[in-house]
This record gives sequence, C-alpha cells and structure tokens, in this order.
Amino acid sequence: MKHLTNHDLKELIGKNEPCLTVYAPLEGDLSKDIQTLQSMLNEACDHARNTFPIVSPHFDGLSAKNVLGEQSDQYQNKGVAIFKSPTFLGIRLMHQKIDPLIVVSDSFHLKPFFNYLQVENRYMAICLDSDRVRLYRGDQMGIESVSEFRSATVVHLTPSRQAFEPITRHGGRFNNQETMRMERSILRFFKRIDNDIRRHYITSNIPVILVGPTRLTQLYRNVNKHRSAVIATIPHSQPTGPMPGDIHHQTLQILEEFHQRRALKGTFEFRYTKPFGRAIDNMSKIAEAAVRGEIKSLMIRSGASVWGRVSRRTGKVLVQDKQASQISDDILDDIGELVLKNQGEVFVIPARDMPTNEPLAAILQPKPIAS
Repeated sequence: MKHLTNHDLKELIGKNEPCLTVYAPLEGDLSKDIQTLQSMLNEACDHARNTFPIVSPHFDGLSAKNVLGEQSDQYQNKGVAIFKSPTFLGIRLMHQKIDPLIVVSDSFHLKPFFNYLQVENRYMAICLDSDRVRLYRGDQMGIESVSEFRSATVVHLTPSRQAFEPITRHGGRFNNQETMRMERSILRFFKRIDNDIRRHYITSNIPVILVGPTRLTQLYRNVNKHRSAVIATIPHSQPTGPMPGDIHHQTLQILEEFHQRRALKGTFEFRYTKPFGRAIDNMSKIAEAAVRGEIKSLMIRSGASVWGRVSRRTGKVLVQDKQASQISDDILDDIGELVLKNQGEVFVIPARDMPTNEPLAAILQPKPIAS
C-alpha cells in the first residue's frame, strides 16, 4: 500500500472519479486500532458500493491490517487517512489528532491537508563556521549534504575566546584589533561563498535557513545577496554545530510557522480590501470566483463543513444533507481544491482568527489596470 508524500497528495487535487476517503483517529493500541479502523473501512466500502454500483468491485477488501500492520505497538501516529478509487489506493499516516470521517464522492476529501500541501517543504540550510560553510538541501523526506566550502585562511572565532565582543573606539583606537581583522577575513570568505551558492545552488525563491552562532549569521547577512529567501536562523553555540537531523526537524517547524504567519497576514488583507470590493465571504460568489480562477487567497474556518455539491464548470452550489444514499462532499473542501488548482492560496485557520463569521472568506485577484 502506497504511503503518500505531499507531492502525491497534490496529484489528487481535482481527481474526478468515484472516490472514497476515510480519516480514522489512532489511540496507540495496535490491536484496538485495527479493529476500529476495520469497522470504519467496512462502513465506508458499503457506502461506496451503494453509491457507485457500476464500479462496486473496486471497493471490496480494504484491510486495516494492511494499513497498520507495519506499525509497532509503540507507534506515535495519531491518525491515518486512506484514499481509494478504481485507479488509486494510498494512505497517509498523521501525527496530529483527526476526527473520524468517511466521504464518498466524485473527488477525494483533502481539506485536513490543505495547510501542509502549501508549506514549502523544500529548503536550503547554510551551516556556518568561521572557516567552513556546509550547504544542505532538504525536503519533507529528509536532508542531504550538497557541498562544503573551506576558507584558504584558517580563522577561528569562538565564544570561549570572547571574539564576538562589540568593537568600540577608545582614545581613537579600536579596543579589539584582532577581532576586527578576523571579522574582515570571515566577511571576505562569506562573500565568496555567497556568490558561489547563489550562482550554482539557489536559483529560485527556495527558503534559506542560516545555521550558526549569532555573530556569524549576522556577518553572513551583511554579504547575502538573496535576503528575501532567508526566512530564519537556527542559532547554536556547540563547537561541532547541530546534527543534520536536528537542522531538518527545526527547519520543518520553521516552514510551517512561516506558512501560518502568511495565513494571519491574509486576514488583515481581507479587512483592508473588503471596502474596495476585493474581499468576499458569500459562499456562492466565492465558488463562482474559484471556477474563474479569480481568488488570490481563501480562508476556511477550521472545523467547519458544509455538505453538498459544487459544479466545477459554473461554480453553482447545492447544499444538501450528508446521506449514505447520495454523492455528497464538503463544499468547503471542493472550493478549496478549485482555488488550489487555479494557483491560489488556501488556509485553514482557527475560528478566532477568521475575519468574518462565515465559514469562508476570500481575497480576489487584483484587476488589471486598463491602459
């Protein structure tokens, strides 16, 4: 059974065929979780076979043991998502708690993953020493070393030598001439390395993380020519620096927090642009704008669901009860997928941060200025 990456999940956006989605919480007791999940899978498959009788054989035989059988008794996953259609079967283990949910429709239900799908999970980490720079490349799956650069002149600035004391003037002379000389040497080294990295490795807006003692990261920023890409630093004072695995773990947290800050920025933009007609919270109008590709940012109230159907051609919304006898999906999920498919942003944010009382809020793309 295929374990899905973020890239795999992105490929499911807008998939149009009989689809079954199951979200199941896990308690950490393998035998109990298998029993609970199997009960949900049986219910889901019965629902899918009744809803799509022509392809009913494709929804037979989903086994909870096959989904969770590789997990140990001490596994840390809090939930699992299962995606099944006549042409696809995959799972995604989840580290956060999830409410149980079964959705049978003509597309997959992806709303719990919207925020994760848009977090830029590629990054470059620049690990700084005074005479050495190590470059790492990472993504959701892990981190790898790309290159290492060494200074022709050996320079050592360490906290134990108090080499990072502020340089001040006293009687017209510097009180730390040695520190100034070494910092100049480091700046020349960092400038050369920054040019090499920019020329050969960082050719897009991929996020960059600086790793190193605070003074070294400050010096590197002084010569850095792609400041817009440097989104954070990871300070450390250990002589050997953090291990790559530690860098990777901290960077993924930084990227997620960076995405959340963008979501909050969207709420302020909504309030600012609404008087100018560029922000709307009417679900029907949002759906129509999503079909036309006119939405820049969409905010969905966390925990909200509106069941029914959305026309992918016109954006017309039909609200209905969620029943086992009919095709019904979460309208908020469908609209979110339309926005993502048309290169817009989608944020699922807490109710307290929503700029409106409605379950949806959208910022429209600026209209081109007429010439």
